[in-house]
Amino acid sequence: MSSRDVIEERLLLAFFEQAMEDRSTGGLRSLENYEQRFPGLGQRLKQEYQALLLKDSEQPTQSTDRHLGPFRLHRLLGEGGQGQVYEATDERFHRKVALKIRPRSFGSGGNRLPAQVAREMEILSRLDHPGICVVYDAGEVDAYAYLAMRYVQGESLAALIARERQGITNGTSSSSKIRSSRESLWQKTALIEKVARALHAAHQSEVVHRDIKPANIMVQPNLEPVILDFGLARSEQSQTPTLTLSGDLLGTPHYLAPEQLRGETRGNPASDVWALGVTLYEYLCGMRPFEAPTFEAIARRIEQEEPIPIQRLEPAIPGDLAVVLTTAMEKNLARRYQTAEIFADELARVQAGEPITARPISSIGRLQRWTRRNPAPALLLLVLFLGLLGSALALQEFRDLADQRQSALAVSEVRLAKSHWEQGRLLFYSQEHGRSWRILELAEAAATALQKASLDATPETWIEEELPALSDFRSLAMKALLLPDGREVSKIPHQALTVAAYSPDGTKLVTRTAKPGTNRIHALAISLLDGETGEVLARSERPELLDAEEGLAVHNEGWIAVPGPEEETIDIWDLIEQKRIQRLKLPPSLILPDRKPSHRRWWKLAFSPDGKKLAASVAPKEGRGTIPSPRGFAAWNLEQEAPLVGKQTQTYRWPWIGWSLDSRHFVIPSGTQEIGIYRVEGESALVSGFKLDAPFRGATVLPGEKPLRVLAIAGAHQGGQDTLVIMKTGGKAPDHLVRLDHKIDTPNTAGLVMDATGTWLAYADTDRGIRIRQVEDGREFLHIGQAHQTYLDSLAFFNQGHRLRSHARGGEGKTWELIPDRGLFEDFAVPHGGKRRGVLSISPNGKLFAFIPEDKAQNVLVWPVGEPWENALELGSEISVQSVFHLFFSPDESKLVRISDNLTTIWTLPDGKAKNFLPDQGTRFLTGLFQPQDSFLLLQTKETELVLRLFPEGKRESLDWLPESVNGDFDFEGTRLITSPLDPLQHPPLVVDLGEKTVQPLPGLPEEGIHVIRNHKFSEDGRWASSLLYDGTWTLAAWDLRNQKRVWEVAVGINPDWDCWAHHPRKAWLAAGTEEGMIHLFNLKSEELIMQWSGHPRKIRKLQFTQAGRLLSWAALEPGRIWNLEAISDALEPYGLALPD
Repeated sequence: MSSRDVIEERLLLAFFEQAMEDRSTGGLRSLENYEQRFPGLGQRLKQEYQALLLKDSEQPTQSTDRHLGPFRLHRLLGEGGQGQVYEATDERFHRKVALKIRPRSFGSGGNRLPAQVAREMEILSRLDHPGICVVYDAGEVDAYAYLAMRYVQGESLAALIARERQGITNGTSSSSKIRSSRESLWQKTALIEKVARALHAAHQSEVVHRDIKPANIMVQPNLEPVILDFGLARSEQSQTPTLTLSGDLLGTPHYLAPEQLRGETRGNPASDVWALGVTLYEYLCGMRPFEAPTFEAIARRIEQEEPIPIQRLEPAIPGDLAVVLTTAMEKNLARRYQTAEIFADELARVQAGEPITARPISSIGRLQRWTRRNPAPALLLLVLFLGLLGSALALQEFRDLADQRQSALAVSEVRLAKSHWEQGRLLFYSQEHGRSWRILELAEAAATALQKASLDATPETWIEEELPALSDFRSLAMKALLLPDGREVSKIPHQALTVAAYSPDGTKLVTRTAKPGTNRIHALAISLLDGETGEVLARSERPELLDAEEGLAVHNEGWIAVPGPEEETIDIWDLIEQKRIQRLKLPPSLILPDRKPSHRRWWKLAFSPDGKKLAASVAPKEGRGTIPSPRGFAAWNLEQEAPLVGKQTQTYRWPWIGWSLDSRHFVIPSGTQEIGIYRVEGESALVSGFKLDAPFRGATVLPGEKPLRVLAIAGAHQGGQDTLVIMKTGGKAPDHLVRLDHKIDTPNTAGLVMDATGTWLAYADTDRGIRIRQVEDGREFLHIGQAHQTYLDSLAFFNQGHRLRSHARGGEGKTWELIPDRGLFEDFAVPHGGKRRGVLSISPNGKLFAFIPEDKAQNVLVWPVGEPWENALELGSEISVQSVFHLFFSPDESKLVRISDNLTTIWTLPDGKAKNFLPDQGTRFLTGLFQPQDSFLLLQTKETELVLRLFPEGKRESLDWLPESVNGDFDFEGTRLITSPLDPLQHPPLVVDLGEKTVQPLPGLPEEGIHVIRNHKFSEDGRWASSLLYDGTWTLAAWDLRNQKRVWEVAVGINPDWDCWAHHPRKAWLAAGTEEGMIHLFNLKSEELIMQWSGHPRKIRKLQFTQAGRLLSWAALEPGRIWNLEAISDALEPYGLALPD
């Protein structure tokens, strides 16, 4: 079968499945509808559609006195693509039968059905087995072909599975008998074994079923199974189809074997084994192994993916049964059980507790059996020896084969893991919606495969496969967790030309369907829909609702607002009750005295979030043939049915409205390049206005009162960039300005929409995409490109901003799930003043920030975490400082110290009192450490000599017994130093014990030496140390001082910052930041990378852990971030990728 034939068969099968579903839920759709959904079938689809219509018109009634030839029809048992099955009585023999019938012309396009019936009768007559439904008779009567079969009492296996899945019990059902026993697992296995043996009997008669599935297996009250419906069966000696449609030749998609999907075969015994294996999987765990919403997706999963291991879903399933099930569902046809009998025998061995194997007994095994059956006294010792030797050889053979098998399984799992990882990496760089969810699934599958490989065999057997490490899978999952993304979770289908609006909470949708006219668009009907499902709740074609071609709003309660007749009022309707509940008069200045069809106006209507107010904005549709008409706005209090404000203005070309979240203010266009903010709480009045040298395309009032702030997007003349601005009342210039690389879509008035928390802003762009930005600073969070095929006209957040609904003028509505805020990190503003440098620190308990701006080294700003830095405490000193080396808090957070080369200052908090310490003449400070009894230990240097000084006591101690050193850093106790030598090529860095006055070189340095070493850090327990090394490039290296070895290194850039790494306070973790903004997290104890992720878009200047284990990071010109590693581990844990202890 060619690939074209396979595609056509798949499309035709999909058509039949959809047609059967449509007929069961209300009737067939139009032929045009199916032609659009299943293109490429042409005349073949028309023939099958006509046959379906004929079948509906000619099918027998379901009444109990209906006859068809010699058969009395009692009740309809079921129907599908192959016809209808009735419970009937064959009055010739007075026996009950299951009668399958269908019109002769159904799907045949001719007069060939009797031959097909004869063929099916011929095939099924060969089958003589209690587990196969017996066929009594076949023929045609009254324009119907029929097949009379044995009537089997009981329930289908599909029904039993459904009962178990839903937890429904029935005292007389077969399912209750199975579930009532603790041995249900073995009973299920035994039942499928019996099905396999019946299937083997069919195969021996050269008949392949091709549609094995739970629905075609009937379980009788005595728990004996019977295979039904050989409607898709064929003889292996013939390719002639039986009583079936052409599209049905493929069988049911979820149970098709890979070779069938590829078109390599229409069915063979091994493909029936596959389908029975899928059935057993579903029976054991209650779910299909390959599930997806579309035929193509199902086929892709069957051909390319592995099912979830059955033992993960049902841990009680023994390993041998899982292996048998895996072999039955082996994608490689050559490695699958070749016959149903072999499959049945394996299931029998599992139940008996015997070793599972399909291999023939070896010659050694036969010899062992022969010696046991024929013991000879004269040869007893020899036979015993040979038996022992044979047993040993056989055991070794089995061990070797088992090892080979385990190694092969491990290699297979490793390759699968690598494939998943590569797919995830490629998907990350795509623009596919919902890719973050899919990447997480792939990362989980890859990690699972790697863990299975490690259980199957030692890594030495598959190390050559170049498998990515577990850290790579964890890093990939972290990328997905941080990836702004949205996926479509529901959809309202296309409804022709439609204008629509969502309610503020997104639960309701109002639509106006229309058709184009000569001079205007003619409205046809207004409908109220459920925003989630698209269910039509109410519909009206009343002329008074359809006078205007624009302007539509819907209340959270479902009331709708439209311009009234002649556009003189705004009317509010209860569409469900079909009655008007309010009529709001427009200001006279906005009414057209002599309205004509050529007076075409844009209307924008919007209910306030609290539903108590309504605002309207209007402007003429500018274009050839339009007549000027009034522009302006109005607002009403719905509870009092009274106007709040309204006036004529020189508005921009397109009207829009932006309500504040508290419903107390709204913003509207009041001029070509001007907007106005109006208060509608208490006495309504203009609060403020803003002007720019560009037209405003939309605006909204941000949360907060003093001062009021507005976020707006202004257009640009002559094809320039649109600009996002944040302005506040009383300000002369925008507080924040962001140049956009796209244009906002104004004519379709989706507007600027905020979520209920005031965190996110959504709007539509001119490429029919959705943009979501952070309200606070205007930064883009997510771009859903090409969200619709036509321009958007409405957006609405719901579910606390985690979901978004969108509607397009083509009549299509969608619901998007957005990446939730998992609490992985928190951003905080840093007062860097546009300078790239500065010194930042966080207190040990994570409650206070301290920052020294680059251009104000004299001053230190201190402010609480979670509060804006504008209210910071400003600390200073009278003595000018030069280079600042360190800024940190005391362990109890009562003091803050700043160490520069010429001055050390300690401030007490919160009073800000300062103590200054100066270095000795000709020396400079290097570092320092808080000591008990309010002492402070400082290290200073004079050329190449290091000196310890203790303040305030003033004690000095020269370290002249050390080799020449230019730098050093303390451990947390102040008892050890790591020193930087003057010439690293001559002397290595030293670990100095100040109490014992001993030195020891850092271990594991390159034999050729290093050129520069700077900045050292100890872990709190003193076991680990780290330094920046330069030997052509900068590298961060880490050492295990207890075991005297170098354990890790990572390249950090050309000119890394001196504080771009940190040790965890309790764990053997080291975090390092690079110039590319990457953060590497390393486990020093296991000497393994935990993961790496993009922390910032720019060079990382600061990393620091708090005592709680949270990680502060800061990059040049960026907000700072505090990473919650516990939350990150919790987010990774469901995918088997939690951070190690």
